[in-house]
Amino acid sequence: MPPAAKDVIDASSLELRRVRDRELELKRMRGKISCAECHRLKLKCDKKVPCSSCTRRGCLATCPTGFVPASTPATRLVLASSTPDTERDQRKLVSMSERIRALEDALQVESAASSRGLASHPLLAPELLTIKQGVAPQPVDEEEQGICDAFGTLSVSEGTSMRFLGASATEQSFLMELFDSHNPVSHKRFSFPPWLAQTSTLWPLAPLHLPRETLIEQIIAQLPPLERATALYEAYFTILSWSVTPVDRQQVVCELVPLFYHQHHPTTDCLHDLTLLLAIFACGAAADLTQPPCNPEAERYSELARATLSLDGLFHIGASLSGTQAIILLGLYEVYAAHSEGFDTAQEAAWKLISLGLTLASSIGLHRDPVPWKLGPDMVQRRRSTFWEIYLIDHFQSLDTGRPPVFPASVVDCEFPIDDRAIIDENGNIIQSVRYWRYRFGRDVLPHLTEKLCTARPLRYSEILELDRRVGDFDTVPLTRPSMQDVPKPNFIPRNNFLHPLVTVWYKDTSLLHIHRNFFARAMLESPCDPLHSPFARSFLATYCSATRILEIIRNHYDRLQLVFLRVWDIWTLAVTCAVVVGSVVARGAMISFASSAFVELELTITLFEQTTAHPVAKRCLPFLLRIHGKAQHALYKSHISNSSQPGVEGSAEPETEVEPKSTPPSTIRNSLGTA
Repeated sequence: MPPAAKDVIDASSLELRRVRDRELELKRMRGKISCAECHRLKLKCDKKVPCSSCTRRGCLATCPTGFVPASTPATRLVLASSTPDTERDQRKLVSMSERIRALEDALQVESAASSRGLASHPLLAPELLTIKQGVAPQPVDEEEQGICDAFGTLSVSEGTSMRFLGASATEQSFLMELFDSHNPVSHKRFSFPPWLAQTSTLWPLAPLHLPRETLIEQIIAQLPPLERATALYEAYFTILSWSVTPVDRQQVVCELVPLFYHQHHPTTDCLHDLTLLLAIFACGAAADLTQPPCNPEAERYSELARATLSLDGLFHIGASLSGTQAIILLGLYEVYAAHSEGFDTAQEAAWKLISLGLTLASSIGLHRDPVPWKLGPDMVQRRRSTFWEIYLIDHFQSLDTGRPPVFPASVVDCEFPIDDRAIIDENGNIIQSVRYWRYRFGRDVLPHLTEKLCTARPLRYSEILELDRRVGDFDTVPLTRPSMQDVPKPNFIPRNNFLHPLVTVWYKDTSLLHIHRNFFARAMLESPCDPLHSPFARSFLATYCSATRILEIIRNHYDRLQLVFLRVWDIWTLAVTCAVVVGSVVARGAMISFASSAFVELELTITLFEQTTAHPVAKRCLPFLLRIHGKAQHALYKSHISNSSQPGVEGSAEPETEVEPKSTPPSTIRNSLGTA
């Protein structure tokens, strides 16, 4: 046989052997065949994880896929024929080992929850962690640590409509399956004049030869009275500008409102300004706490804004700053309105509108610093502030969808605006505002995340850890969380800066979720019995800690800010992701020491979703979370039974009644399981 052919056969045989070994390993982890150690010693295996044979012999860490090294002294294994004194010593060893493992796990969780992310405690050194295990954890294989499914997802509908979501778009891919993407959102039509209704419907490609002057007069006639207009823009800046705002309040109060309200004959030459004002009215109506997020008034101003923009020939006439702001606000309105039909349609509409606005922003050079063009100081500050707001939108949108950003860091030289919201503490030190902190986070952290996580090249785990270090090392503002005495009353109307201290925690934990959740899944799949000792344990802990912090923020402020949270899709999509994370910890890793705490987090989240069925995401995802809850409850119960029935453990007892996973309400499970 030629040498080349022999090499091909050897390579093929090696690959087949690796596949077969992997299949056997998966079967052993699922309890379908005997564990590796029982198979080697030809012992009867009960196929539990860990099995009773390995438990009696004191080699729990090797079950079900590992082997006891041949060099291990026989005296280290406790056989079934041990003396009573040895049995008593073994019970103590088992109890002490379990307690040490629980303390180590708790220390790892506490270290991961520190302000610098996954700080390494001296007692968590690898050589100390492996003392009680008998075998060392497997190192990360540099050849196999690329992210699986790095190609992303391409969905094709029956009408050949396509949609691409990258590898980082976990939430979008999951929610796309829960919502019917083929049912478009049905906007309510209003009694507009015929030409105006047609213009709004066909936006952005309005028909030719429109009676332009007549339509402009009709649109201006649809403006609300000054008193209502003031209430609308105040509602927007009070309720919705805490996260991101591409327009400043001063621009609205000092320029837009006087332009169309304080003049005897409103001008018809500034259609982009009129579009921006109408877009603010639409967002303000969605922010009106006396109405549902998606209400006829908000839809009315949204369609008027589209009709106004169509009259100016968006694709034929040069763009403007106010036109760019208006289009991005119309995209954000799709997020604020929380349409009850079609998550896919609403989110895609938001992404397309915002992407159009970002493209127009690049066409007016918003990413370049305006000082060399000798613009006025007010316009310089406005361009800088607007750019960094939409820059944050661009990169977070890129992480959410897995699509490339419009503005990579290499093309940006725009400076930050003056931090006019900074404060001086009692010691005379200047404390930067949260807005300025957000801009620095967008400049120093987000571009590195989008560059790595949205790339077509699979990442190495060392690159993931580098991204984690970059996020963990980034500073936070001194006022990270408001004190309890500053928490508002339930009837409190929130100001736009109340949630600002939470933004720093939100930004960092959301970024950590994007970085680690793929490897969190790998840790759960490859080491379901003990993910804390997986090669990807750092990703497992980082994802779990970030998820619990985000859920804590939502729960602590939901009672007081329920109407505000109902207007932001991202809060609920992220809450679903975090609930899946904590539910997976219990359902797949019930032997973990903090599985009971994770189960309580899942219960509290489900209770929150049961109170929020008015939001479409909460309504559609609640049945899915209940299924996870049933699996988690069943896994936790099995773990409780397994721990109670292990030989050699003192104080064990069978529970009197079995807990039924699918029929017991979530609020009663905690009492029935106790501290399992």
